[in-house]
Amino acid sequence: MNGVEIRTGVEEPEEKGRPSAALLFLEAGVFGILLLFGSLKGISFSGWVVYPVTALLCWAIWYTCYGSRRAYLLLVLGAVAVYGAMVFGMEDILREQIRYIEGCILGGSKAEPVDVTETMLLLAALLAFFTAMLEFLIRSHRLLYFLTTGLLFLTPFWGIQAGAGAVLLLALFQAAF
Repeated sequence: MNGVEIRTGVEEPEEKGRPSAALLFLEAGVFGILLLFGSLKGISFSGWVVYPVTALLCWAIWYTCYGSRRAYLLLVLGAVAVYGAMVFGMEDILREQIRYIEGCILGGSKAEPVDVTETMLLLAALLAFFTAMLEFLIRSHRLLYFLTTGLLFLTPFWGIQAGAGAVLLLALFQAAF
């Protein structure tokens, strides 16, 4: 049995490259949707917190997804634990913010803008992991294409004046992935 080698057909993590374009396009999609929600009247969040945390999370997802599967699994489990604790620990705040966002989308807000930073952090994490799962692991873009196109078409009905940044980032995301 000397010299017999069995190959499983599975790439070793060290053999994989980390295409930097994948990180750019992942961040374009996530930031495009965040900018779209940030354009909603009555919505206010701390961009100096949400955007850097989202960029770091996208980088960690990209780095581990194209690296070690064990590291990616640990990242996912850690994120589930952190965001699970966040949801259960801040349930009342998140529920109030989600209702406020829903009210802004469905009926427009007549009141002063409300800070929804916590909900936007949770939304950004969910978007980042969902997008990465579909793009990097399943390699399917159809659902994300329909989601982003639907969001762009619904913006006039929701009273969102989508800025050029959101539209350009979502167009880049759709064209590139």
